[in-house]
Amino acid sequence: MDCFNEVAPSYEYIRPGYPKELYLDIILYSEINQKSQLIEIGCGTGQSTAQFAEMGYKITCIEPGSNLIKLSKMRFKNNTNVKFVQSKFEDWRPEKTDFDLLYSGTAFHWVNPEKGYDKAASVLRERGTLALFWNKHPAPYTAFF
Repeated sequence: MDCFNEVAPSYEYIRPGYPKELYLDIILYSEINQKSQLIEIGCGTGQSTAQFAEMGYKITCIEPGSNLIKLSKMRFKNNTNVKFVQSKFEDWRPEKTDFDLLYSGTAFHWVNPEKGYDKAASVLRERGTLALFWNKHPAPYTAFF
């Protein structure tokens, strides 16, 4: 995980995004609205953050990488609906525990599974939604190299 933080600008350039339909499906399934509170685990440079932020959602982004979070903060400096916390999810001490949606794009596998799922459940409101998604690269994948 630290390796991504060390090469944050390259990571932003190379990392593939996700289709807009994925976010629309998450919104439909979770039944969130403009009053909903979202939390993102491992926001990186803000690719997934941008999709929800552009739709006006309030998001708390948890990211341990200082360089990654610096790029994200610059990206969303004019968006008051997006807040950032530099921390590992396992170490983060939330001010509230009634988030409507917790999501993570290609990052939740870095969270300690013995702590992460219980913590996710503890910060979501009753009937809140956990949305975890990943990119899978077709084999052989050589573009990164």
